[in-house]
Amino acid sequence: PSSCVYSSQCEADAAGATDCCAQVPEGVACTADSTPAVTCGSEQCGYSNQCLADAAGYSSDQCCNAVPNDVACAAIYEPVTCGPSSCVYS
Repeated sequence: PSSCVYSSQCEADAAGATDCCAQVPEGVACTADSTPAVTCGSEQCGYSNQCLADAAGYSSDQCCNAVPNDVACAAIYEPVTCGPSSCVYS
C-alpha cells in the first residue's frame, strides 16, 4: 500500500483515506533519542520516541515500545499482551 499525505484530517476524510497517522507538528522540540521507538493507536503509527508520539497527539497509554531490530527470537507464534495499552507482541 502507498502512503499519502494530506494537509489535515478533514482533507483525508474527504479523500476517503483510512488508517491515517498524525504527523508531528513543525517546531516540536524533542531529543533525537530513538530509544525506545514506539507504535501508537490502532493504526500502529510509528514514532522515533514517546516525545514525538506525544506531540502527534498520542498519550503513553496509547503507545507500545517497538521491538528493537537487533532482537532475535525463536520463530514460535505465542503472542503475549502487555501493559495498559494491551500491547501484543508475537
